[in-house]
Amino acid sequence: MSSVLGSRFSSGHDPLCNTALQIIDNVNIDTKNLFLFKYLNNFFPKNYSEVFLIDQNTKLKKITQYNFFYPWFHDYPSRVLHNGLFGPKHIETTEIRVTRLKNILNLINKYSYIPNKNDCIEGYILIDNDNDDYRFVVTSGTHRSSVLNAMNILDKFSHKVPVKFDQIRVDNKNFVINKKNVKNWPAVKSGFLKIDEANLFFESFFKDKKYL
Repeated sequence: MSSVLGSRFSSGHDPLCNTALQIIDNVNIDTKNLFLFKYLNNFFPKNYSEVFLIDQNTKLKKITQYNFFYPWFHDYPSRVLHNGLFGPKHIETTEIRVTRLKNILNLINKYSYIPNKNDCIEGYILIDNDNDDYRFVVTSGTHRSSVLNAMNILDKFSHKVPVKFDQIRVDNKNFVINKKNVKNWPAVKSGFLKIDEANLFFESFFKDKKYL
C-alpha cells in the first residue's frame, strides 16, 4: 500500500505510518517529538520532481510542488493545486493529522476494523511487469492505511484489510495501470513527457523514500 506521493506505508520512512507507530507506543508523546512534525519542518520540495525524490533531470522539475499530475491519468499538469503532505506547515497541521491518527487507533482498538462496502479504503493499482511487483495507491483512507500498517508492523493487527478500486478510476476504466502500456499514457501521447520520464515517475512508487 502506497500513498499518492509514492511512499510505501510499511517502508519504515513514511511520515504518517511512522507517526502512528510512535503514537501506538506512547499516545501522550509530545507533538514536536513526532516524525510527522520533523518531516513537515524539514522536507521542503521546490518542484514535483523533489516531491517524489526523483534525482534525474526531467520535465517534472518544471512543475510546481503543489500540482496534481500523474502521467497515466493526465495529459498535462492540472490547474488544480493542493497543499500536499510536505512542509513548511504550521504545527496545527501536524496536530490535526495526529488527532485523526489517534481517533482511528482508538476506534480500531475498541471495535476492531470491519468496514462495510461503502467505507473501504480506496485506490488503484500500479503494476511493474519488469519486476513482477505492484502497488495499491491509496486515494481515500490514507490515515486508516497508516494506522493499520503500523499496527500490522507491531503484530497488533494481522487480519486482511478489504480495499476497493476508486470509483472515479472505475468510471474512467483506468484503475489498473500497467507499466508496459506507457506509450498509451495521456502525458506521453500528448508529448508532454518522454517515455523515459514517465517511466521514472512510475518507478518512483517502487523505491522506498527516505525523507529525513
